[in-house]
Amino acid sequence: MQSVPGRLPEFLANGVVGLLRPEDRVFEAMLDGWRAQMLARGLGVPFIRSSCSLVARFQEHSNEYPWTWGREERTGDN
Repeated sequence: MQSVPGRLPEFLANGVVGLLRPEDRVFEAMLDGWRAQMLARGLGVPFIRSSCSLVARFQEHSNEYPWTWGREERTGDN
């Protein structure tokens, strides 16, 4: 079976097998995609690492995923 980046593997698409902690998997995939985009733009590896690390640390601190962050979490406004 050939693996295609960004495509759901066949064994997960059959509906019998589910993802373990799907939010974590989506967050990891989001960071992987963001890394790839920054590399394609020619940004340096140290900058990419620090950017991804910052987002991962904030996610851990807030215990929320980026797709649930509101304006308050992003800017500190109340």
